[in-house]
Amino acid sequence: MKLKLFPKIALILISLATLPVMIVGWQTYTLNKIHLETNILELHTNLALSLSNRITLYLESIAGRTRSVIESMRSQGMIIAEPLQAFVNSNDEFLSIAYINPQGKELIKVTNFAYPEEKILKDLSSDDVFARYKEQASNENSPNEPKLGFYYEKNEPRLKMVFPFDPSNPRRGGFYVLVSLENLWQQIKEQGAGIGGGGREAFVIDENGRLIYHNQEEKAKNHESAIKHPIVSEALMRHSIGSKEFTDQSGNAIVGAYAEVSGTGWFSIIQQPEKSAYYPIYRTRSRALQIVLISILLASLIAFLFAKNLSRPIFSLIEGAKKVATGQFDHFVSVDTNDEISQLAATFNDMVKELKRYSDLQVDRMMEEKTKTEAVIFSIADGLVLTNLEGEIQLINDPAQKIFCLNSRNLNSAEDPGAPQNPIGRKLLDLIGEQNLKGLIQELLIEPEKSQVKELPIQIASYIEHHQFTSRLVHVPRSDKKIGVVTVVHDVTLERELDELKEGFLHSITHDLRNPMTSILGFLKFLLDETAGPTNAQQKKMLQVMDRASIRLLGMINDILDVAKIEAGKMEIEVTKVPLLTILEDIHSLYKPMAETKSIHLELHVPEKLNSADYAINADSNQIERVIGNLTANALKFTPMDGTVTIVLEDFNERVQLSVSDTGLGVPEDYRDKIFDKFQQVKGQKKGGTGLGLTICKYFVELHKG
Repeated sequence: MKLKLFPKIALILISLATLPVMIVGWQTYTLNKIHLETNILELHTNLALSLSNRITLYLESIAGRTRSVIESMRSQGMIIAEPLQAFVNSNDEFLSIAYINPQGKELIKVTNFAYPEEKILKDLSSDDVFARYKEQASNENSPNEPKLGFYYEKNEPRLKMVFPFDPSNPRRGGFYVLVSLENLWQQIKEQGAGIGGGGREAFVIDENGRLIYHNQEEKAKNHESAIKHPIVSEALMRHSIGSKEFTDQSGNAIVGAYAEVSGTGWFSIIQQPEKSAYYPIYRTRSRALQIVLISILLASLIAFLFAKNLSRPIFSLIEGAKKVATGQFDHFVSVDTNDEISQLAATFNDMVKELKRYSDLQVDRMMEEKTKTEAVIFSIADGLVLTNLEGEIQLINDPAQKIFCLNSRNLNSAEDPGAPQNPIGRKLLDLIGEQNLKGLIQELLIEPEKSQVKELPIQIASYIEHHQFTSRLVHVPRSDKKIGVVTVVHDVTLERELDELKEGFLHSITHDLRNPMTSILGFLKFLLDETAGPTNAQQKKMLQVMDRASIRLLGMINDILDVAKIEAGKMEIEVTKVPLLTILEDIHSLYKPMAETKSIHLELHVPEKLNSADYAINADSNQIERVIGNLTANALKFTPMDGTVTIVLEDFNERVQLSVSDTGLGVPEDYRDKIFDKFQQVKGQKKGGTGLGLTICKYFVELHKG
């Protein structure tokens, strides 16, 4: 059935008015529900954490006061009962303190006057807390942390603790301390008036999941096991702070939270039935539903009235819009309703006027923008050329024409020598005469999707200019259409000349430094050998540090000079029969101590058929040894503790392949093309050396045609 305009508009407006109300109402309820649930879980977590912190602070206070008394006696070098008795008398929660020997027998004991039955000296060798303390001390772990045990004695909660007398010497015995937790439990019970509201329960479990405090005291006195309780099992598994929703054995939904008591393995736990915990959520849902229903009714009534008023003038606007869409900017809409529709019609007429004016000015603006763009392009110092996907020049400025040598000779057409010398529309590769430059441009244009940066020295008259070529694929704005490739040419001659000056200065200064360093090393050797007279141990240690630092500095200087010699083509290799296995074993032995200090496994894998001291290759022994040593040292430097560095030798008949691998982070992908360049080091990593180790490795391998 085809609906008329009025009911259609009415239905649309009612839908537009009511759907947002329903969506917003539902979203508001959902967000409030999530927020309230989060707050309630956070409240339970904070309550559990507060209870845990109270117990932690109490136990830390007990331990701190006990340690201070023990420290006082240890500083005096004697164990006497009077200070202990004074301490117990001034701290009501302490029931007794006994000095025990390493076998667990009490030798000295003081008790609180209210507990005379505790005065009897006991043999604690079978006590569970003493057994754990003794096991920890025998394993040479830090015995300074006390061991705890909890039990009930005549309905009184008690804590037993064992402290070492001397943490560095467990054989000097320790102190067995008995503390009453009655005051702590009473404080928790009084605090539970706030915690226990709304059916909420609070309890504390030990490291084995047994109850040591509960709102129902009998459960704690019986030391009942709660290991099967869902929140208890999760707390013991995770050992952290958290919350959980679960169902108890009766099928009731429960909300709870837990927090670990620091240093004890105990957990404080808060739980509450979900009905009482989430009561505000249920009440919010009911109110939200009422508000949404009322809002839908009001929105429907208002939408109906608006639809009635909108249906009459809407035809005029539709007709006017159709004519404007066809480019008739001289058609105006006349609506006289004295309301927003009338304003809309007036705005529509103003829009038509602006569209007509914009249409008239659009051509002028495009020409103006084109002129500005060309002014910018032709005024920059860098060369710029835009080619289409076929390599034909679309735009080129004067610096680019100069760099590409687009003179009259290569611009003139063979068919018409008198034609204007304009490169536009001509293929760039056809106009370039210099072969190296032509090859570089061909590389840039052959893969337009790949942005590239390349550098090329170009002979200009009697001097050489260095230019950097950058290419990038050009897309139409706000679309993915490819229109060509833009190539920018930047003159980097000055930067390269500065680099050459810098390297020349560096080579000169390092060459002048080598002779003094050699002299320093010689005199240090005389001093270490005591040729000039005896030296004491401290002086010898300083001289050894100076000797190692001087050798390292001389190595850096030699690295720089070797690189300069290689670049100058003056590095020669002395090819002999090299026992490769001997070199590998020497390097393995040399770096083995370094690896062991970092707990790194340094492994050497050699094929069985090459595992012979007689096996040799044609190479320069010193250079090959230096390459393998540099790679091994580099791997050890960047491998974490307990990692592995592996040296592998493989045979490929006419050649051998030697590799060094490690289990470190590896070289970042954007540095893999740079690490063999001079002075290159990965940013953010620990530094050391000159950054020439891998450069020398590369040069030496290339000298061996590897």
